[in-house]
Amino acid sequence: MIRSMYSIVFSVFLICTTALASAQSWKKSMNEGDSAYMLGKFEKADSLYRLGESNGATKGISQFNRGDALYRNGDLDGALAAYKNAINATDDPVEQAEAYHNIGNSLLQKQDAAGAVEAYKQALRLNPSDEDTRHNLAFALRQQEQQEQNQQEQEQQEQEQEQEQQEQGDEGDQDQQQQNQQEQGDEGDQDQQQQNQQEQEKGEQEKDGKPIPMQLSKEDAERMLEALNQKEKEIQQNLKKKKDDGKRKKIEKDW
Repeated sequence: MIRSMYSIVFSVFLICTTALASAQSWKKSMNEGDSAYMLGKFEKADSLYRLGESNGATKGISQFNRGDALYRNGDLDGALAAYKNAINATDDPVEQAEAYHNIGNSLLQKQDAAGAVEAYKQALRLNPSDEDTRHNLAFALRQQEQQEQNQQEQEQQEQEQEQEQQEQGDEGDQDQQQQNQQEQGDEGDQDQQQQNQQEQEKGEQEKDGKPIPMQLSKEDAERMLEALNQKEKEIQQNLKKKKDDGKRKKIEKDW
């Protein structure tokens, strides 16, 4: 519930109008601001309240009414600033309590239940008999409790999600490690099987007395063939030489 300072403003206006004729300018601006507020023209009302203050209206009242207009126009931050200005501009505990009450309302609209609770408490310290503020305080306390519970549930949910992701990551690492070990084991088994098969084939060839075929390149085969041909030529030459040495030679007698 937003409090209005209209009755206070009106009382001040009567006193000031009677005492000072020069107050007509700011009084007119403030009254026009009230009319605009009642018609829902909150932005215009704010301008008129500021004009009234610049013409000499009491700052505590003009700032309080500006706070109401800004609140209704949806400018909660502007309303909070105006209410705080109103508190600083007056020493009247009742007027300060009214401003704190509306600060609590503004903070509730901003979903700041904890801040609203403190504002309502301050309003009740200044005006303990205000039942509206007491009612709003009870509502704000319930809102604060609900917000804290929601925050705890959200934090718990985030922790559970983080833990679940971590566990999934650990399981994934274990699965990958097992898969790598299995693949390495399979590769080792394949290598061992291939080695056993080669040894078995080699043993069978040796058992049958068959030479193990060698894979030679064309160049190696030609060099081996040339070497065999050369060796054969050398053997033939040696045989021919021995044959020639075995023939009888005619010895001419030296007379």
